[in-house]
Amino acid sequence: MNNYEDEKAAYHINLLKAVNDAACLLFCAGLDEFVPAVRKCMGMLSNAAEFDRLEIWKNSVRNGKLYCTRICEWSENPASWQNVISTEFVSYANNLPLWESILSKGQCVNSPVRRLPQIEQKYFAAQGIVSLLAIPVLLEEQFWGFVVCADIRREREFTPIEESVLSTGGLLFVHALLHSEMIHNLFEARDNALSASRAKTNFLSNMSHEIRTPINAIIGMTAIGQSASDIERKDYALGKIENASAYLLGVINDVLDISKIEMKQFELSQAEFDFEKMLQKTIEIIDSQIAEKQQVFSFDIDKRIPQYLIGDSRRLAQVIATLLSNAVRYTPAEGSIRLNAELIKKEKDDYIIAIELIDTGIGMNREQQERIFSSFVRAESDSSKRYSGTGLGLVISKQIIELMHGQLRIDSSPGRGSTFTFTVQMKKGSTQPLHTAPLHKAPPEKQIRPLGPEKDKKQDGIEEKENVQNLFTGYRLLIVEDEDTNREIILSLLEPSGIHITCAGDGMEAVRMYTENPENFDLILMDIQMPEMDGYEAVRRIRSSEAELRQKTGGAQSAERSGGIPIIALTANVFREDVEKCIKAGMNDHIGKPVYTEELLAKLRMYLG
Repeated sequence: MNNYEDEKAAYHINLLKAVNDAACLLFCAGLDEFVPAVRKCMGMLSNAAEFDRLEIWKNSVRNGKLYCTRICEWSENPASWQNVISTEFVSYANNLPLWESILSKGQCVNSPVRRLPQIEQKYFAAQGIVSLLAIPVLLEEQFWGFVVCADIRREREFTPIEESVLSTGGLLFVHALLHSEMIHNLFEARDNALSASRAKTNFLSNMSHEIRTPINAIIGMTAIGQSASDIERKDYALGKIENASAYLLGVINDVLDISKIEMKQFELSQAEFDFEKMLQKTIEIIDSQIAEKQQVFSFDIDKRIPQYLIGDSRRLAQVIATLLSNAVRYTPAEGSIRLNAELIKKEKDDYIIAIELIDTGIGMNREQQERIFSSFVRAESDSSKRYSGTGLGLVISKQIIELMHGQLRIDSSPGRGSTFTFTVQMKKGSTQPLHTAPLHKAPPEKQIRPLGPEKDKKQDGIEEKENVQNLFTGYRLLIVEDEDTNREIILSLLEPSGIHITCAGDGMEAVRMYTENPENFDLILMDIQMPEMDGYEAVRRIRSSEAELRQKTGGAQSAERSGGIPIIALTANVFREDVEKCIKAGMNDHIGKPVYTEELLAKLRMYLG
């Protein structure tokens, strides 16, 4: 064997050794040492094969077209070319028109640059490359990317042995990078899971406190009320029970909402509503809290906002109530809170409205501002000892606002208060006027209304509650409810209205009572979850009996009963799918538990006239 053959054999052995050493170094490197090890191994292979650059490129699809991006590199002299080569998305169609078809078939591109097509010559010449070997990377028969071995000093065509060994080395680097990425993702997923677990543990601990505190108040105040001998003491206990019950309901609603958000089942409804009236009712909710802390509240409504909008008024009110409640909670006594509503943009019937809440409260630092929109995370652990709340209100509010095609922003600093601003997009509703307090119709100097302990509700245009006294005398109601306490509550709420009430303990009894004497009832309130027969089946049987009766009588029924007796679901199942299931079963409407007198009377008025 002559000297040339000896040198060639030694070169091939050295090249194979470089690949072997690189493999040993890569798979022995720790996670923190991996990136430097990869670059060292790339250098070892480049030096052994006597070329100048080694690059790894990964494919991606953008707008239906294939691109490649350099994700890893080694160069003996990076200063000479680092500012020339682009690391952004490189288009195969525009820069490497033949490479996609060649490499995707598992074939290498091995050539001096001057022999390549003109477009490719121009692209690589701009980078100072004279010769190159492009090695395809196919993962699970998919064209993942390629590895480039480039020479900037001499023209060459890599030999079959070089091509084979360098292909092995190049694929080694790619798989090592993917392995490292997988390990990194696993560690990151583990850390995230541990963090989420700790957050949820803290959340459950907080929830236990938030639920047990009002329950303790309800139990304690019930005992106080039972033992009290004077009416004032009993009324005081009842007032505390009412407040604790309302707070407990808010906690439960927050947990249910966040559950819907995590399951991607949180949706909005669309209906026409009075924007001013919604704001007015929302503000009334926090009036007592403002008065208790002797705070000054003011608001200003843009005259250009339509009185009627189409959207989910209940969820919009929920967001505003959350922000107002937080502002009251974190603003000291005699502080100030301001609400502004402004029309930002109008396009045909689409209106973009900005609502701003400004307070003079304790404020937040940057880290706290980033945390308040995370599920199961409180803004600050120290303040959680001083301020109650689930910590879910802002997470839910952010989701609602985004579903309304808007954004929620915060501007705050410790000790200087907070400003929450959010936008929503809604369509203009009917122009038919309603009789309501014209908040934005007032003169400019009257638009800002202070609400505090000395406010006069009548002067503010807030009407007293409507008398329901003997409102439904002569009407007959069938209540289907298996719980004695729930029946007692409905009977007590409706007693002043004068309506005649009959009760059934389950669906089977309700079907029997109605089918035997259908003319004895004008409306049915139907519970859903009951023994023997649930509300859905009871309604289906009632509707079936009505259809049979119409068939026997030839449809000879009064006009108001031609569609069957009005049936309203009265249930704790309050999700949208629950409401839709009630309607599908044959019910006319839905009332969620707990039952509020105003809502119940409004539904009865709607169907009884």
